[in-house]
Amino acid sequence: MVATQDEINRADIFLRTIAGQIETLKQELYNLSDETGFYALATDWQETMSMVEALKNNQHLTPEQKKRFDDLLDELEKVKPIAEKLNLI
Repeated sequence: MVATQDEINRADIFLRTIAGQIETLKQELYNLSDETGFYALATDWQETMSMVEALKNNQHLTPEQKKRFDDLLDELEKVKPIAEKLNLI
């Protein structure tokens, strides 16, 4: 079965969102000065991880998207200690 343009577009949105979350953690672009900041970050992280799971199960990624996703998985491993420190995982 061939991917529809909507499926390709959704995967691109997921890939950009995951990349953005990784950059947020790497560059410490979050505000944890109050509970609201933590909950916002935690919610974003949960949504990002659900996108990761959706992409892992997606059989319709283009070769370019698959490469980008694999690169993002490598980057996620690098920010895992930050996520653990922030009690996101």
